[in-house]
Amino acid sequence: MDELQENLRVRFSEPLPDGRSIRLRRWTCAGRDQLAVQASGDCGTEILATITHSTDEFIVIGPGQVAAARMSRPAVMKLIEDLAKPYSNKCWNCHEPVTLTTENRCPKCRRFVVCGCGMCLCDNPNLEQPIRPAPKHEPANSARAEELTRLYGHLFQKKSR
Repeated sequence: MDELQENLRVRFSEPLPDGRSIRLRRWTCAGRDQLAVQASGDCGTEILATITHSTDEFIVIGPGQVAAARMSRPAVMKLIEDLAKPYSNKCWNCHEPVTLTTENRCPKCRRFVVCGCGMCLCDNPNLEQPIRPAPKHEPANSARAEELTRLYGHLFQKKSR
């Protein structure tokens, strides 16, 4: 496990092209060494794989897998390489890459991205099921907020010396 961990650490010492960084977390459970390979980026942290060392092979559980696969060290390295590849979103209409930001979220469905061509996934006529708009988050009751501020606002004001 030490050699595999060192190989992964050396291979992923620099951030990935999409800006994510690979972190390795190691622990022992029931007398077996385990290693979690995590990708950390702007959107949070995801576990790419959990690796358990078992005698002469590694047991690997990837994302979304229930069953474990028994693999050799080179196969584990290849799997981690494949899992670390950046996922790219492309527009269904013009096939240009798109990224989600607060500025380009679709005003109709509030779930997906409006591409530079002006289309969103909710505009795709070939979908089997139409996309329902995301629920709107209603602003807090402003009358109640004003009442609470009037009653308890003095508790939060800075005292002058």
